[in-house]
Amino acid sequence: MIKAKVSNLSATAVLLISLAVTGCQTTENSFEPPDTSLRMIQSTADYCQITDSNFAIDLDYLELSVWWSDKCEDGSPKGSGRLIIFKGDAIVEEYVGKMEKGPVGMARHGQGVITHYFRETIMGESKQFPRWRYEGEFLFNERTGNGFYTNETGLRIKGSFKDGKPNGVCAVTFPNGTSKNIEFDEGKPIQ
Repeated sequence: MIKAKVSNLSATAVLLISLAVTGCQTTENSFEPPDTSLRMIQSTADYCQITDSNFAIDLDYLELSVWWSDKCEDGSPKGSGRLIIFKGDAIVEEYVGKMEKGPVGMARHGQGVITHYFRETIMGESKQFPRWRYEGEFLFNERTGNGFYTNETGLRIKGSFKDGKPNGVCAVTFPNGTSKNIEFDEGKPIQ
């Protein structure tokens, strides 16, 4: 059972066009860091730690810890829930949705929301901010299907995605508020 507010995680940097990797109905620009701490997660029985190397890549090398709010089997997440990835005590990524067994282990699959975060020190105080968010369909970890993408600059892309990139005609809203329908072919705008 998910007991916290939804704001999710994940990262990509294929310039302005990668930022367009979304396309579903969401809460436009309103996404905030979750009010969850690593200490809180570790002290509750509502989460299990993910240790499956197929899912969690090289957690020790990256100094990451991964936690899941539903069932865990042999260190892998099962079912629908909330996945949180920490680096130290900072949340790097949050995903709310379903996990399914894919070709190389457990993967985000079906409807879900993912948010990537960064931490910055402002006037001596460490604060966490969302870098980008995607709400929509996933196909074995890839943003594939209809979705909505937004980033910290205010760029928003709504439409179809394929392999994590906008594909087909997408509604793009730029940080200055202007909107335009743009046709993409595997993440590249068609002139």
